[in-house]
Amino acid sequence: VIFKTDITNKEANEIQIIKQVMEELNKKIIKDPTNLEVILQLAETKFLLGYLNDALNLYKKARSISPENIEIIKAETKVRVILENKKLSEESLDLFNQILLVEPKNLLALYILGNHAFEKNNYSEAYQMFKVLRGLLKEGSEEYNDIEKKIFEIEKRNEKHNK
Repeated sequence: VIFKTDITNKEANEIQIIKQVMEELNKKIIKDPTNLEVILQLAETKFLLGYLNDALNLYKKARSISPENIEIIKAETKVRVILENKKLSEESLDLFNQILLVEPKNLLALYILGNHAFEKNNYSEAYQMFKVLRGLLKEGSEEYNDIEKKIFEIEKRNEKHNK
């Protein structure tokens, strides 16, 4: 399929072509609503263009077709993190737990679940996740230092409770 526009502005031309691609993908989904490849292509396109709710709905649809597909789950959770911001739903947290079962060193899942445990005062769970995460991060990086501070804070709390 070749896409043509008569727009001379390069950026406007690119946006028009992307919109045409989305229309083509939508048509393919109408013809074959369970075509996982097309659903994922459209979800990714919608995500990149900032249509986050549409992208989330498409990733959910893809997950309903292939519920154990870790790549779909990871893509969906990335959209959820943006949409839900600091108030992650139980469904999102469950998905991050599923990711950790398959990928125990997944940085995003460790970070999200560790921080969630920390905020809920579940320091032993947060501590375990942060220890794993710290070992995966580059020493001295901003992320490493942030996790190091939280580990130190948990260790200080434990010292106070053990006295």
